[in-house]
Amino acid sequence: GVARAFAFGGYKGQRLWANVPPDYRECQTTKHQHTPVHEYQIKLSKIKERLLTESARRLAEERHAFMVEFFAQLEQEVRGLA
Repeated sequence: GVARAFAFGGYKGQRLWANVPPDYRECQTTKHQHTPVHEYQIKLSKIKERLLTESARRLAEERHAFMVEFFAQLEQEVRGLA
């Protein structure tokens, strides 16, 4: 989840925040800097859709809601709006 994305990003020396262009997934190259925000938008936000059991989906809904709120708040803070 969020903690793992930022821990790995820190390990790799990634920035904490960057806007993710709409076509990032299609044009991703080594010149693009991947951040935890990219990881969230490309991978983490879609995990709940791939789970098979009811209990996994229920848990994923809670975690997904947390991530949505976390990244929305982070964006507000980065932009100086919070």
